[in-house]
Amino acid sequence: MGGLPPLAAGQDPGGTTWGSREIRTMRVLATLHAPAQARQRVDAALVEWGYDARRRADVVLVVSELVSDAVRYPLAGHIDVRLDWHRGAVELTVTDACPAPPLCTEQRNGGGMLARVVLDECSARWSWSVSPLGRTVSASFAC
Repeated sequence: MGGLPPLAAGQDPGGTTWGSREIRTMRVLATLHAPAQARQRVDAALVEWGYDARRRADVVLVVSELVSDAVRYPLAGHIDVRLDWHRGAVELTVTDACPAPPLCTEQRNGGGMLARVVLDECSARWSWSVSPLGRTVSASFAC
């Protein structure tokens, strides 16, 4: 009877082993092209890992919002994006040199409100922190 062999324990239909961990880091220059570059690179990594198309769209939308926020800071220079895939879940981290809280923390209408709605609706949870080196926003996406 042809067909595909049965899945091994801990394996998804795409062939990715659930126990494995993949991490991608990327640095983009803080220019108007940065959001598009980040979207393309994150999407390519998620496709390679066999991440579901609908959930992939959520991650790509969130990285676009976070990188767009980082580009607004004139001294950012570059933006670091980290994508961590483990057991089918994804953790996205965006870091830049801005010393101020990210726009998504604002409770008023404007650019920050859109980023906050995108984070709330697309991710399972998100958080942010500021250090002397800049700010970081992290978002988690369930499997």
